Amino acid sequence: MRVAIMCDGIIQAVVTDDLGLKFDNTKTVKRASNVEFNDVNQLWEAKLVSTGEIIASGKERDKVIAEEVKIVEDRLIRSLQS
Repeated sequence: MRVAIMCDGIIQAVVTDDLGLKFDNTKTVKRASNVEFNDVNQLWEAKLVSTGEIIASGKERDKVIAEEVKIVEDRLIRSLQS
């Protein structure tokens, strides 16, 4: 898991179901992306919430989720480097 600590103290991370993280304090969780089945093309699609951009697609949901996590983590790190 990649974690980014912003200058204002905000912590950003990509959280997946298998991490089992527990938070003791108040938190705000914002979804970066969704994975849904597209009935028209018969594929699972991962879309960014902010833009609707499809960042991953495929026939196997678990593989689409794995690709989604990698892409969102990479974008988080790149946004900190710019």
